[in-house]
Amino acid sequence: MRHNKRVAVAFMDLAFNKKNPQAAVDRYVGASTSSTTRRPRTARSRSSRT
Repeated sequence: MRHNKRVAVAFMDLAFNKKNPQAAVDRYVGASTSSTTRRPRTARSRSSRT
């Protein structure tokens, strides 16, 4: 829990206080989020399964 809080505070500090949101996203969000995030199903893909 403490680690998460430190990471969140560091992200907010870089993004807002240091006015560098892109660097904050690059450092703390990174590519791991996009590789693990699944695309939601669309209505079309659901209806084609039946």
